[in-house]
Amino acid sequence: MNDLIMALTPHQDEIFNHILDFFQKRDEQICILNGPAGVGKTFLISHLANELMDSNHEVCLLTPTGRAARILSQYTSLQAHTIHSYIYALEQFISDDEDSKNHAASSKKKKYRLHFKLRLPDLKGGKFYIIDESSMIGNHTTASFATFGSGRLLEDLLYVCNGSKILFCGDPFQLRPVGDPNLPAMDEAWFKERRYPVCSFSLKEVIRHAEDSGILELAGRLRSMQNHLLEGKMPYLPARDLSGVHLIPDNKMLYTYFDYLRRSGFHRTIAIAHTQKHCRYINDRIRALRFGFTSMPLLPGDILIVTQNNQLYPLYNGDFVEVIEVGESHTYCRISFVPIRVKTLAENNEFDILFCDEIIKSGLQNLTIEQQHDLLVDFMIRCKKKGLDPEEREFIVELRKDPYLNSLRATYGYAITCHKAQGGEWDHVFMFLNPFMGKMGASDLVRWFYTATTRAKKDLFINMDSTWIV
Repeated sequence: MNDLIMALTPHQDEIFNHILDFFQKRDEQICILNGPAGVGKTFLISHLANELMDSNHEVCLLTPTGRAARILSQYTSLQAHTIHSYIYALEQFISDDEDSKNHAASSKKKKYRLHFKLRLPDLKGGKFYIIDESSMIGNHTTASFATFGSGRLLEDLLYVCNGSKILFCGDPFQLRPVGDPNLPAMDEAWFKERRYPVCSFSLKEVIRHAEDSGILELAGRLRSMQNHLLEGKMPYLPARDLSGVHLIPDNKMLYTYFDYLRRSGFHRTIAIAHTQKHCRYINDRIRALRFGFTSMPLLPGDILIVTQNNQLYPLYNGDFVEVIEVGESHTYCRISFVPIRVKTLAENNEFDILFCDEIIKSGLQNLTIEQQHDLLVDFMIRCKKKGLDPEEREFIVELRKDPYLNSLRATYGYAITCHKAQGGEWDHVFMFLNPFMGKMGASDLVRWFYTATTRAKKDLFINMDSTWIV
């Protein structure tokens, strides 16, 4: 037995060998590796990927987000990709009117969108796919300015993998993907209904935290609560008297958070709130404490979280960046932009990029569909003057380079929603509760508590909202 396998615990080693058999001997196409936070799922699949590579197998590592891909690459020392970048390519430009030629005279009247085409299926076969953070993979179509394949991510992934063996690895207790009633990629029944041969295994021994960790204890209580919800009864957060879990009075929560930001740094500390509105409130208050004003434009030192993958630079949805320099703001197509220099918190890489500061002024996560459409129409007019047609390959090449269409989309990153926090870990997590969270329903509320709790590695701070803390 080699050194890699010897590094696993006996329980992990047992599961490791089952999954190795799945890839090398068993007939099933799909394997699901379930496990709660802290059982070493990523640790195990990093060993698995390297073992398969050492045996001359071709392995492809995929994740739902750029942040998760970066973490998986660090664990495995192998290149991981986002699912979207692997299975989709920007190849089509679509209008509501199918006749997109001779469009200039009426371009402002038509409605346009970008379509990321589904790549061709893997015809060679024999490749092994390992998908981390699979609980985040949905199969629900949502309306958007840009469309991806069929709009059903999981089905599109299976199409491109084309019968190759796939390991889906994730935590079944986390939040459901937005718009999905369950976690389809972690659900054996979902695959069986579609006639995919499937097997599953579970990691159960938690090893990430110390044995006496209160964070670990709270996560375990929430998992048990999820399995024993009573109809008509709302859950609570059993967070009292646990080591590493700190209950903070409401009127001191923001100041405690600000103090930890200054002492521990922005890359080790985060606030998680239920709604975008609550996040905006926390962001505004923290900026006021940092800079001394209640209302101010973007400033050097501000922290942003990227809300849309960027085509020009390796800046992905969920990445955190620090603003280094801020240029002169200007308006283009009635939308505000400003050139800035940013530094990624994860890797300290610096980029000069045009930032769409209209987003932070509006308080939204991105431009509206109408604003994005206006930018695209303007781009089309500019291309028409250059003699480029939407049906030509050069049009797409030019589109990928356009500074306005590919401007940085980001919001202030001092507080984020729980969905945005998925796939990340911080030393110090501040969980901001509010009395209205019960509107999401009992099951989703427990999942929210659990997902926010398991983002913390050392300390979890919770405001003492009497609705949920008993």
